Amino acid sequence: MVSLPSIKNLMLQASRLLKGASVADRLEIAGVPCFVLSRDPAPELAAVLTRQMSKNGSQTRLLSRMSTISETSSEDPAQEFDVSQRRFAGSCGQYRQRDVIFHLTGGGFFAHTIASDLPYLLDWSASTGAVVICPEYALLPDHTFPVALQQILEVYSALVDGVDLGFEVNRIIVTGESAGGNLAAALCVRLGMQQLETKNLLNESIESVDDCLSTETIGEEPTRMPNGMMLS
Repeated sequence: MVSLPSIKNLMLQASRLLKGASVADRLEIAGVPCFVLSRDPAPELAAVLTRQMSKNGSQTRLLSRMSTISETSSEDPAQEFDVSQRRFAGSCGQYRQRDVIFHLTGGGFFAHTIASDLPYLLDWSASTGAVVICPEYALLPDHTFPVALQQILEVYSALVDGVDLGFEVNRIIVTGESAGGNLAAALCVRLGMQQLETKNLLNESIESVDDCLSTETIGEEPTRMPNGMMLS
């Protein structure tokens, strides 16, 4: 029941009203639908949500307590919110930095239990100032291994590589419950394997007789590891 779309949407609405969520909505990242949650006002993220809804042809709806900045306004959104009162990690380049909790829900690989996770996820967001990202990964029986893991890897990589969310990712914590904990552990193993593969390729290149190293030989730089992990 908790994985039904109607229940998920109802819980999102309840999160805004009962838990004081400034942002509680869906956003597509790397082609995967994700829940995005934040207790702190996030005007830049609200603007990204509005742009994506407009791009997808969805009817733009008013989100409770979200930013009221105009897409065409040239004013700095920081003027509307007192940045000094927010738990932003800092500023780097064009965007401010925010910590991210990358949460993978349980459900036995057949369902998503995001509806029951929302209350404590918003409590985490309130106590840490982090934005919570929950990908709705592919489920059995329509999809089999490793589709869900690959989707999660793509969303995680997009986050740390700078996908446009209106902020830059500072620290990122991976959390998972039940089946989501399994996927969270698998994600970290996959990232570690990428690190080792890149290191081995680099060592082989150094030991070779080539006069110079090429990016084709070494391969792409591996995705960085998360700053922490919590499983339950």
